[in-house]
Order: sequence, then structure tokens, then C-alpha cells
Amino acid sequence: MLRNLFVTSIFLFTTSALAAPIIECKFRARNDTDEDALNRFITFDINPVFDTEIDFGPYTAILSADAFELRIKVLLSNDTLSQLKIPLPNVVILPLGVTVFGQVKVSHAATDGYTSLRYECVKIF
Repeated sequence: MLRNLFVTSIFLFTTSALAAPIIECKFRARNDTDEDALNRFITFDINPVFDTEIDFGPYTAILSADAFELRIKVLLSNDTLSQLKIPLPNVVILPLGVTVFGQVKVSHAATDGYTSLRYECVKIF
């Protein structure tokens, strides 16, 4: 019984001491003249309990995670424009400053003067 309590306390201490990875995502929307007209940054602490949502222009970005994967979903006027799922262990083992999945570019019909969206996420902690 005492041994089980000891093992459990070590497990709880080590798992609480480990910090979840933090990523920073950059979103850039381009307009009809192909210039960056809208720039937004979002920092996301990869925590399975909380989702993060940011609205910018006609776009909405939703970042979420569970025990197995990181999910990034981008909506354009409430319709899915892009959706990525990255295995969480892949994000955890990345060194700092490395992009999680490269840069994504999505073109779409002109909406509020915007014609495309580029985004990428970088591990910062």
C-alpha cells in the first residue's frame, strides 16, 4: 500500500512538472492586389483542456488538442477552409523554433476583399 502511494506520488509530481509545448501561429490574409492585408498571431499552450479561438476579418482559427493530436481548423464565414491534425508526440519532440507543419496556403473566392490565407505554427516552448 505504501509502495503504491509512493509510485503514484512520483508519477503525479513528474507529470505536473512537465510543461506542455507552446506554439505560436501566424496567419496572413492577402487581398486582391496580393499584399498582406491582415496579420494575426496567436500563442497556444497545447493543453487538452482548453481550446483557443481567434476571429480576424472573415476568418476564424480554432486550435485544440487532446492526448493524441493537435488540431488547427480555419473557417471562412463559418465554412471550413482548412483543417490540420498533427500527432502530439511529433510536436513534443520538435526542437524550439521549428515549424510544426510548414506553411499552408489556401486560396479561395474573394471574401471581404481577401483572396488567400497563409499560416504556419512554430514551437516556442
